[in-house]
Amino acid sequence: MKRQILFILLSISALYLKGQAYHPMLSDSSVWYITQCFESCFTDKYYTSGDTIITGKHYYKYFRRMSQKDILYAFLREDTQTKKVYFKGNDRFF
Repeated sequence: MKRQILFILLSISALYLKGQAYHPMLSDSSVWYITQCFESCFTDKYYTSGDTIITGKHYYKYFRRMSQKDILYAFLREDTQTKKVYFKGNDRFF
């Protein structure tokens, strides 16, 4: 009897629970600061700016700011239906 009541209570409470919401990661103004430390620390700025089409799919241009210079580092594409972000490296760096 206790198991049945517990099962019913858990079933009812499951109706009111909400799963984690998915928030799109990429936009024209996405910015990340990544700090790396080894003997000394430095922080690089990564950001998206502009977009392009590669093999029929929309990608954001992903830049890395190094030594006061912006370098096209890679391309990022987000699929909000599958909740995945795809990375396509710039051939100069990979």
